[in-house]
Amino acid sequence: MFVEFVNNTTGASNFTFEFGDNTTSTLMSPNHIYEEEGIYDVIYYANDGCSFDTTSFTITVLPSPEISITADESSVCPLTDAHFHASTVGNIQDISWDYGDTGYDSGNDVIHQFATGNTYFVSATATENNGCQATGTMSFLVHPQPISVMNLSITDGCSPLNVCSQNASENATSYNWTFSNGFTSTSMDVCQDFINISGAPQDIEVTLDSENEFGCEGHATQTVHVLPQPSTTFTLDQYESCNLSEDILVNVTTSGSGAYDWYADGVMYSNASTPTFSFDQVGHHSISVISSNVFGCTDNHEEIYTIHPTPSIDIMPSVFNGCSPLVVEFENSTTDGVTWHWTFGNGASSMEESPSMTFQNPGLYDVQLHAISEFGCENTQHYDDMIEAFEVPVASFNFDPDNDIIYEVDIQFNDASLGATQYNWEFGDGYTSEEISPLHHFNRGGVFEVTLEVMNDYGCVSAYSKSVNIDNTFYIYVPNSFTPDGDGVNDVFKPVISSKEEIKSYRFDVINRWGELIFTTDDPDMAWTGNVRDGEYFTHNDLFTFQIEVKFNNLQVDKRIAGSVTVLR
Repeated sequence: MFVEFVNNTTGASNFTFEFGDNTTSTLMSPNHIYEEEGIYDVIYYANDGCSFDTTSFTITVLPSPEISITADESSVCPLTDAHFHASTVGNIQDISWDYGDTGYDSGNDVIHQFATGNTYFVSATATENNGCQATGTMSFLVHPQPISVMNLSITDGCSPLNVCSQNASENATSYNWTFSNGFTSTSMDVCQDFINISGAPQDIEVTLDSENEFGCEGHATQTVHVLPQPSTTFTLDQYESCNLSEDILVNVTTSGSGAYDWYADGVMYSNASTPTFSFDQVGHHSISVISSNVFGCTDNHEEIYTIHPTPSIDIMPSVFNGCSPLVVEFENSTTDGVTWHWTFGNGASSMEESPSMTFQNPGLYDVQLHAISEFGCENTQHYDDMIEAFEVPVASFNFDPDNDIIYEVDIQFNDASLGATQYNWEFGDGYTSEEISPLHHFNRGGVFEVTLEVMNDYGCVSAYSKSVNIDNTFYIYVPNSFTPDGDGVNDVFKPVISSKEEIKSYRFDVINRWGELIFTTDDPDMAWTGNVRDGEYFTHNDLFTFQIEVKFNNLQVDKRIAGSVTVLR
């Protein structure tokens, strides 16, 4: 028991208290604790150094009750029952509890809920019938309470309504989301699409239960108002085509829709319930609809219609005309084609992309190309008289004489060509001619390959060759002029004969312009010197004709040569 002594003595300077429990104090007004019950005689001495005074009195210390308190739980969460018990010794009249949170109670066994998390000092005071009291204390831990807080991005809107929650809960380590549409999640933040196709508004309850590591829970609930969404879908009667400006029909399936906005390639097109579409450009085209209901909610649907490009035919022949047989390479620059079918007007065809065609016969030819794209789109282009093959002349000739072995050295070549306008002869001896039917003199014997090349007005060329076998064991060469001026050079006119031994008979005549025979001989060695009348006179400068007739001992054909000679003095 705690006793506080109040000293009212005057005039004293020294004090002594005897407390009756074998303890003392020299303080003027001491405090003393009696540890045991009992009756204690207290004696008090006071003096001023000359004299003293004393007094005494009795203190009775009654027996104290004993109390201890316990709890069933070592800790609890807020708003959870905590069970406390008091154990006492003595004649206890009352037990009062102080929970440290402004909460009070009485009794031996009590139950209390703490509103917030904290460490609380709980005490219980037991009072005996004699009024003495004893107090028991303990500290009690209440864990922090999680606070569930959801910040919804939207709480009212049309289906499909995308709602995201930013979790702002406190003192939590795990979360459990529950939606009245059956969706659940344990993520911290959640997003959910709310679908309402019922035709009437719906309320969806969103619940967030949060929990900390101590198992304490927080709870929050909010309601999302979801307006119904109309439903509109459609199909096309065709999804692709090779043709522009075709009608495209829509087959619509709808529910809950009252108005329609149709778009073609993003541009407003119609408000009809089932419009007809048409496009005039190649490519992918968007057909879409936005439908709405009385709540202002919308649905949209889109389909893609494709117009494939038709092949754009573009061809170029290597030549447009030429001599037959005419070979033409066709360059194909067609776009968007993968399959080809060519016809050339001559009965021939080709499946090649860039074919080559030979036009054997002369004439005008139509060319046609049919092209097909990878999507089956087709196009045909016809070109009238695109190719002209010119007729080629036919070279041919004959010659006179025409024997296996020719003993003449002057051969007459006769043109037998068809369709020719220009001629070029090569006689095989280095000489050429552009005459139509030339007479050619071979200066020597041998086998000569004579070629005639002819050309027509189109520049087409043809050639023909034939061998001429000249046997020059005998030939006559006659000059066309002589100069009887006595200078020893070309003074006489005489045929040059290769072999006189084969001559059976010979006659050489010279005739003037009036037809008079002025010289004649049967001797191959005799020449004309330009004289007349048995040598009495000489001719002036003039032109004379001659004739030579030769007959042979062998099988050679008799020769008769006529020509002219000029006398130059």
